[in-house]
Amino acid sequence: MICWKPPCRIAPGRLHRAGEKMNLLCVGCHVRVMLVPEKRQRDECAKDIAKPRLVHDNTYGELGNNSTTGSLLPVAVSTNLLATGSRFTGLFQGSESSHSLALVAAAPPTGLTYSANPVTYTAGTAIPDNTPSSSGGAVGPYSVSPALPAGLTLYPNGVISGTPTTPAATATYTVSAANASGSTTASVNITVYSTIQSWRQEWFGTTNNSGEAADGADPYNTGLPNLVVFAFLGPNQNPAQASISQMPQAKAGGGNFYFSFTQTAGVSGVTYGAQWTPSLTTGSWQSLTDTCSGNVHTFSVPMATSTQAFLQLTVSPSPTD
Repeated sequence: MICWKPPCRIAPGRLHRAGEKMNLLCVGCHVRVMLVPEKRQRDECAKDIAKPRLVHDNTYGELGNNSTTGSLLPVAVSTNLLATGSRFTGLFQGSESSHSLALVAAAPPTGLTYSANPVTYTAGTAIPDNTPSSSGGAVGPYSVSPALPAGLTLYPNGVISGTPTTPAATATYTVSAANASGSTTASVNITVYSTIQSWRQEWFGTTNNSGEAADGADPYNTGLPNLVVFAFLGPNQNPAQASISQMPQAKAGGGNFYFSFTQTAGVSGVTYGAQWTPSLTTGSWQSLTDTCSGNVHTFSVPMATSTQAFLQLTVSPSPTD
């Protein structure tokens, strides 16, 4: 007789007589089995074919070996075997056989932190990956509550990334990292500024539309209010060094008087406009249509409309700014 789980084999022993039970040790898998007469063995094997049972190859020492005194020696099992779809196998035959199976669960994760916290982002600007770290066991799913600001995503590996699309007041977002043994959380504080709020913060140390940082203020007497500097010269423009000569200039050509300029990268949350008048008299200003193409804004009035024309640009902020 041999153990039917390759590559095991029964250690040499004396032959059994009909009806005699004899315990032998399988050299390959170290499981003690009971020998029975060959016919009974065949019958029982045939019946066992339809039975679900646990079969093992002992690659990782899944089964503790029985000693001669019958004591059990549990052996830790690699947690890799606990993956979905895996199974344990082991040979069980005879009432005198006994086995122990010791499963070692993954340790729960602890001490979840993020590489940047708290964080302040600008709407419309991609953020650098904010990566998690934790101690303990490997983390399975990550989750967050409440939902992150629009445009930001918590990825399966716990990284927070993306491009925020709208401003969001400072809030705390609880990220949870879990596995089968437990979970740990981190509170991540996130603020999303509008582009002009970020500009105010950089140059005036505040996001508030007030005082020297107010849209209509000209604290450096350049002739350009703050909102005009931001909208036409861009978020990198130092308001103290702004000049009227940097502004778009009116032109004549193609039978039109017109303004045409490209919206500076990083500028959002503003609406451009233009007006014209033939006489500069009160109430004579008329609005022009923006024939915008992408980020290029163009406002024009036909020369045939008047022998002279005066044009001016306007800009207004979005309500949230």
